[in-house]
Amino acid sequence: MHLLSIKLSDEAYAAYVARANEEGYDCAEDFIAALLDSDANDDVMSRLFSADRLKVIDQSVEQADRRELFTLSEVEVEMAEIRDKWRKENAS
Repeated sequence: MHLLSIKLSDEAYAAYVARANEEGYDCAEDFIAALLDSDANDDVMSRLFSADRLKVIDQSVEQADRRELFTLSEVEVEMAEIRDKWRKENAS
């Protein structure tokens, strides 16, 4: 690990603080370090998704693995049943 020192304008630092907060980082320094690591490692996922979004994606994958989510086919069948029931109840 290497320690770097950089100079930023007050405006740039404020923008990084805001982005760090939005994306779930503890501080701007951690966010900037993650950006630099991502760029150095060409980690596309980290650049496209915040840490919070990646966490939600990981949780969704875990739910799918546990079969707690519906497949598209299951949703289509359920929606067809709901649609048919509604049409029968609301037929004039």
